[in-house]
Amino acid sequence: MASESLRGHTILLLTDDYTHLLLDLDRVLLVIGAGSQTPVILASQTSLLNTSHPVHHTKSTRLAAFIIFYNDPTSFFHLLDANTNWKPNYLVLLCLQPAFNATSVLNQPVVLRSPHLLLLHFKLQQRLLAYTSRPTRGHTFTEVFLGNWDPDKIYKSQSLFPPRLNDFGGYTMKVTMQCLEEPYLYFIDVENGICRGAYDDMLLIIGKKLNFMYTQNVHEELVWGHKKNGTWYGLIKDLVYKDRDIAASTMALNLERQRDFDITAPFLGNSFSLLLLRPPPLPLWQNILYPYSTLMWIMVLITTLTSAAVFAILLHYNEGFRDPFGIALQVASGLLGQASVLLGGLQLGWAQLWLLTWWITVDIICNVYTGILISHLTSSTSPPLLHTLAEVAAGDLM
Repeated sequence: MASESLRGHTILLLTDDYTHLLLDLDRVLLVIGAGSQTPVILASQTSLLNTSHPVHHTKSTRLAAFIIFYNDPTSFFHLLDANTNWKPNYLVLLCLQPAFNATSVLNQPVVLRSPHLLLLHFKLQQRLLAYTSRPTRGHTFTEVFLGNWDPDKIYKSQSLFPPRLNDFGGYTMKVTMQCLEEPYLYFIDVENGICRGAYDDMLLIIGKKLNFMYTQNVHEELVWGHKKNGTWYGLIKDLVYKDRDIAASTMALNLERQRDFDITAPFLGNSFSLLLLRPPPLPLWQNILYPYSTLMWIMVLITTLTSAAVFAILLHYNEGFRDPFGIALQVASGLLGQASVLLGGLQLGWAQLWLLTWWITVDIICNVYTGILISHLTSSTSPPLLHTLAEVAAGDLM
């Protein structure tokens, strides 16, 4: 059944306690088209309610939930309604009890959250009837009979889940808004709380297309919405506590709002930039220090002092050389390109290898320094610029 219409989706297979014992789940997965590459989540009604699940297991545009039940699932749906993260994009209800009025579950609020809905009901004589629901006037939805289900027929998404929210049957939406967002919303009649603006025009156009009307409910607080101690405040609290259908506002998307509310596709994006005065070039007299960082200068100094001192001490105590301070000074002077006169006739093999290694190191340090120094002398040197918000936050600008 799902091999064509739900290809590429994650499947959540949810059973009640009775059907969990009754069904061959492997056979069910085969029937709904769950292949080896299809992610499948198995759960019972009890485990779904009492176990913490990742959000993408219960709310995702790529999630198809199959709820299989024999007993009346109304109490389960009432408990599931408290879970704001429950909203699979595709929802298939499979009722295995022929005598149960299965179409009554189509009006459950938690069921109506899913944009794509299908109810399959086993009847006597092995008949499987297919239903969906569409909105009518008021808050009620009416069931729509789609016909007998043919298990041998391959259904595509368009026929398996026909459009159900393209006509609201003249329903009047209750819209909450702040009329202080020119040019999107602004007052034309403060006493009666009447707003106009781009959002009002959009709602009129969409309402004509989807056959609904709307009433304005002005929210007086200048707060968009935030959650504190489990309670929502601001504009979008009206959706939770005042039975509003839509909040029309220019509102930033964040994880907290997206987790508890459904967001329309954004039509406007704002970007923010930070303008900082470019710092003046660094003083020219400091060019001699710029080629190496402070840490590099410290490492060069420590390496030079250590190498010169150790070499002079070894010559003094092991080979009888006098004036260890003079020897150390000549070794260190190699960093400045000075020749070692006193060490010119040194015939000791280990000492010659030591000096060869040291002078190669000194040559590399000096050539790198000279090359970088020339580049600094030919162009002005500026302090490091800030490129990311993390660098701004770490700086001393605020």
